[in-house]
Amino acid sequence: MIRALPSAVRDTRVFGALVLLLCAAVALISSYNLALGLIVSVSALAACLLAVVIDRVDAVFFVSISISLLGYMFLDRGFAYFGLPPIHVGELLLGLALLAVVSHAEFIPVSLPVVLLGAFMALGAVRTVPFITHYGIDAFRDGMIWGYAFFALAIVAVASTERIKELCIRYKSALSPFAVWVPMALILQQSFSNLLPSSPFSNVPILSAKPGSFGVHLSGIAAFVLAGVMVNQTSPGDKSVPRYFWPLWFVGFLFVASQTRGGFLAVAGALGVALLLFPSLRFFQAALAMIFLAVIFTAINPEVDIGRNRTVSPRQIGSNVVSIFDRSEGGRLQGTVDFRLEWWGRIVDYTFRGPYFWTGKGFGVNLSVADGVSIEEDVRAPHNSHITILARMGVPGLMLWIAFNLALAIALLKVIRSRKPGIDPWLSAVAGWLLMYWLAMMINTAFDPYLEGPQGGIWYWSVVGLSLAVIQIARTTEPAPASRRPRRHLTPRV
Repeated sequence: MIRALPSAVRDTRVFGALVLLLCAAVALISSYNLALGLIVSVSALAACLLAVVIDRVDAVFFVSISISLLGYMFLDRGFAYFGLPPIHVGELLLGLALLAVVSHAEFIPVSLPVVLLGAFMALGAVRTVPFITHYGIDAFRDGMIWGYAFFALAIVAVASTERIKELCIRYKSALSPFAVWVPMALILQQSFSNLLPSSPFSNVPILSAKPGSFGVHLSGIAAFVLAGVMVNQTSPGDKSVPRYFWPLWFVGFLFVASQTRGGFLAVAGALGVALLLFPSLRFFQAALAMIFLAVIFTAINPEVDIGRNRTVSPRQIGSNVVSIFDRSEGGRLQGTVDFRLEWWGRIVDYTFRGPYFWTGKGFGVNLSVADGVSIEEDVRAPHNSHITILARMGVPGLMLWIAFNLALAIALLKVIRSRKPGIDPWLSAVAGWLLMYWLAMMINTAFDPYLEGPQGGIWYWSVVGLSLAVIQIARTTEPAPASRRPRRHLTPRV
């Protein structure tokens, strides 16, 4: 019954050591919060029973994460609050991810991106554990910016070509519904937020989405189509998108671009990479459709009021774009830019040129309070996940973060451009889709604490895990055997 566990864990001494470590962790948590300790111990017991009873924890995890990703995609923060506080869907998924890592650790490949990821996680743990006794649950929550990386390790450990294809089929089914959903959702939560029900056992509306998050996923569905993932798919079925897909997508993009600069840049960056990597007929057809719709939109010059002093109009989108590059642009938009730049400047000063160069301030401390930033809303992160890593993990943490992401991107590019015999074109298409998704997330998180929350963090690390799996599959693919011409049997002349 315990064959789901790796051979090392089945050893009595190793298993006993793990139990002792678990008991110590529960005792530490219980000393701070008895209720939380009880929940953790019950969850750990359930995980152990799951490991013993279920031999296919890999399948359970992969199906659970693929379905949950769609929930985060459509409902964003609202889906993140599903569950019984303080245990939500993200914590349950993380428990499954840890179980998958333990039971399939031998399948995690050893490669440069994985080694850099491990070093980044180790440094994150070093900068989190010492602060748990002082900051309690806040240290855990802030530390999820690296803790969610267990999703990447779990996915690369259990992923296979067949499972990735199943995930792509599920994702394709959400393309057109999501394009329709984006403008509807933004209107609902901006103009009718009081009418929306709350997530179970919380006061957070069931629909609580950031336009930037929608921009990331609009980039993802566009990249999925432009990279030709389903065109190269070997499974039967309809492999094209409906003709109305791009008009629907463009309307959703207009709603996102009118409300967020990060979302606009995320889409623009992903489409730019698509043009360089996949200059196919699909791309130019999509580009012509979007240019035609943009001309009509500008000529009609609509002004759709969606509440909270926001409109969907050419003027609003133009102001958002100009505010990115021109600091002389006045108004509320420039005020938020100045606020962020001032905060980021303080973090750069006390890390690169100050006493927190090597260590950062650690996980748990409220950065807005510690940095002396005067803000109207209660936030803990400086609206930029890259800067958050610098502030909490110091310059070494930022360098590891940059090195890991560069190694991941380069490895994906190698798969895309691979001429290795036997590489399935579908695998290269998936690598291109994931690279564009990754880029959109990297851009958006420079304007928003996207990676700190489960709705963004779990998605990002899942994309990383799928990328590592694709890289490993491509690396271990054996070249197809060369076909040999049959020998001619010579018959002697008579």
